[in-house]
Amino acid sequence: MALVLPGFAGCGRVRSANDGSFAFDTLVPGGYEEASTRRAPHLHLQISGRFDRLVTQLFLPGRRDNARDPWFRAALDARLLIPTVRADGADRLVLEWTAVLRRG
Repeated sequence: MALVLPGFAGCGRVRSANDGSFAFDTLVPGGYEEASTRRAPHLHLQISGRFDRLVTQLFLPGRRDNARDPWFRAALDARLLIPTVRADGADRLVLEWTAVLRRG
């Protein structure tokens, strides 16, 4: 059985600040088997505005297995699915990613 942080539910919800920014803490994901393929580590993300909603997956920067992931390969511009590393320490990885909902 895998150990996780106490209180970790596997999902969460957060409201954005007035400027639209948001932050959350999670565990660094691992890859997994899906059908007959191996998925690269990624985060599932849903952003809901007043009118628009974005559902996507963010992939970890610098992972060679991203290129073999079928959802990563299906993206028109997969670079948009990779957040920027802002800090990479022994026990903390800080990523930044920007999304814009056209109508909010």
